[in-house]
Formats: sequence, structure tokens, C-alpha cells
Amino acid sequence: MAKKIDPGEVKWFGPIWRRIALTAIVAIWCGFEYLGGDQFWFLMTLAVTAYLIWRLFLNFPNAAEIAALEAEQKDKTDAS
Repeated sequence: MAKKIDPGEVKWFGPIWRRIALTAIVAIWCGFEYLGGDQFWFLMTLAVTAYLIWRLFLNFPNAAEIAALEAEQKDKTDAS
């Protein structure tokens, strides 16, 4: 069962440039650690890069899911 996505997270990471920039920064850091020979931090940043790719690109909600999340959030605020 997939974890429910926080609407605030979807809103902040919505623009593709933010997702690309964050992933690129961590991937570049990973490259520096590899070139520097620090195996521990290389593996840590490699794991974070893999997680970002999975979370922000492969498992990111599509437009229909985002619209459903926004409608659900609006319903909750209207009910309050």
C-alpha cells in the first residue's frame, strides 16, 4: 500500500525544475564523493539520489491525482 502524498509536498515539488534541480544537486554531490574516494558518503548520496528519482519522478502523482488531492484538501477546509 502506497503512502498517501501530502498536498503541500505535491504543491512545492510540482514544478519540474525544482525536482530536477534537487536531484541534480545531490547527484553532483555524489560524483564529488566518488571522485574524492569517500566510500561512505558516496553510498549515502547515491542512495538519496536513487530515492529522489523514485519519489520525484517515477512515483510522483499525475495531473488527475493532483486534482483529486486539491479537491480533497478544499473539501476539508470547507467543512471546517
